[in-house]
Amino acid sequence: MLIALLLYKKFFKNTELSLPHFMMQVSTLPLQWYVLLFVASLVNWSLETFKWQYLIRKINPLTFGKALQSILSGVAVAQLLPYKTGEYLGRLMYVKTSHRLNAGLLSVIGSYSQLLITLLLGIFSFIYLKPVAFSNTLLLSIGLVVLLGFLFYFLLPSNQFKLLSTFLNHGLIEKLKHVVRLTSLPELLTVLLISALRYLTFLLPYALLAWHFGLSMEASLFHHLMAVSCIFFIQSVAPNFILTDVALRLTVPVLVFSFGNMPISGLEYVPGLLVYVFNVAVPMLIGAILIMFAKYKQV
Repeated sequence: MLIALLLYKKFFKNTELSLPHFMMQVSTLPLQWYVLLFVASLVNWSLETFKWQYLIRKINPLTFGKALQSILSGVAVAQLLPYKTGEYLGRLMYVKTSHRLNAGLLSVIGSYSQLLITLLLGIFSFIYLKPVAFSNTLLLSIGLVVLLGFLFYFLLPSNQFKLLSTFLNHGLIEKLKHVVRLTSLPELLTVLLISALRYLTFLLPYALLAWHFGLSMEASLFHHLMAVSCIFFIQSVAPNFILTDVALRLTVPVLVFSFGNMPISGLEYVPGLLVYVFNVAVPMLIGAILIMFAKYKQV
């Protein structure tokens, strides 16, 4: 509720938010920025494809092309459900029926590693910028949750479901135990590293564009990197699906870049929307086309 009120307050002060204004800004942007966005998006989804291949290679090996189709289909479906849970449904279209449950659980591990990176770096940026007032208790609570999240992640290869299975004799517990046996600590570290590299592919272009537009006045590139990391953090913890995802990408930057005495320039949403177009909208469109023709293929 607090985030919603803050977004409402900041969002409706941005009188420059309009499609013509956005088109005017992007039309004057030099060509090299679009090249940067395209290359960064290509690297981003290539890394995600490789991570998906790496995770399911033991149960359902996929070529890079098939894995990429699976990823893009997941992007198309992801926006239909909160927290992008629909992503798993899209990906599993390219996985054999007998392996879909295990593949879905492995996909969760991949998404979980990405979330951990976003939360870890986001907390540091949130503390650095302090876009909203927060208590030390809240800060410690969030820090503890992230710490426990990392502990849970790195303990996955161990038999941590043994105690749980003592109380719950359920088939899902057995499935979870089987899936975690497919992972090892070095493999989880590899997945986490890929997630960190992928994080950079949308952090750097966004921050460079924000710096180009001077969204934090004369602030350094480091400041813009922290601001973008903070934006990702807030967007990650806020519920989002297709009706709210764009709204969050439009309003959260206004909250972060206009904190304190910073004036609202009316351009806060431009870098994030450009990154969204290249990293989400275009892949989502390609994924939707793939889904339309997927029913004619044998998986």
